Amino acid sequence: MNWYQKGAEKNVAEAQLALGLIYKEATELERDYQKAYFWIYLASFNGNKDADMSLKFLKKIMDVASRKELEKKANEWFKRYLARENVNKLFD
Repeated sequence: MNWYQKGAEKNVAEAQLALGLIYKEATELERDYQKAYFWIYLASFNGNKDADMSLKFLKKIMDVASRKELEKKANEWFKRYLARENVNKLFD
């Protein structure tokens, strides 16, 4: 899971989906639908079409308020990611 986490944090849509699926499909004790939704939402936002099916499933089982809060957090994460990348490009 560590590799997926690293890739997801670098905004790699495939890693975001994989990490989200790990959280979604884990055993009951380790399952975390909130983390799953966060990463799968980002993967979908980044154009990963495979993420859409998992996102539909999670939307059915999660309440609207939770989803909206997670979408807000994901959008904030993405803005911070872009800002960090733009700063890094200044030094390339």
